[in-house]
Amino acid sequence: LEEIEAWSYEAGREEDPTRTAFNLGRARDPRATPALLEVASNSGAPTRDRVLALDLLARIDDRDVVEQLVPLLDDSAGTVATHAALALLDMRDHRGAELARFALFDEDPAVRDRAAIALARLGYDDGFEDLIEALGRDDLHTREEAIRALGRLRDSRAREALEAALVDERTRYLAVLALG
Repeated sequence: LEEIEAWSYEAGREEDPTRTAFNLGRARDPRATPALLEVASNSGAPTRDRVLALDLLARIDDRDVVEQLVPLLDDSAGTVATHAALALLDMRDHRGAELARFALFDEDPAVRDRAAIALARLGYDDGFEDLIEALGRDDLHTREEAIRALGRLRDSRAREALEAALVDERTRYLAVLALG
């Protein structure tokens, strides 16, 4: 196991430490956490890098970083603040909920979907209509997450949409579970 971890670390290394952190973060390697936090918190870094760092921190799901993400909810870059909120929700911290509700109106459908799914995971039904809309997306992963989220909400309004998901053999099993 140590050999595999060493190989994984070496395979992810690049000359640029930020890129190394991104590679390790994509592999959900917690060793990337300090560098990802540094990028996410650096107001001088490109916004796309800060957003990627936040998304990767959410994937790693190290709840020890939650308190360090909270100040980013007030970041002057709205996109960074939104992704900080989504990362917090992904880590099951409710402090990102208010800002995530605003993300339900984002022009990017992927951000709207992620916000609705993250809110539903914590029991909020604010993004209900967005979850129904996400069931129609081409992206299978988004449809699956929307089905899971609707199942968690146990909202009778979702029945018709979940029954429609029974038609697709790729989502049928999840739809059956969501319908109870």
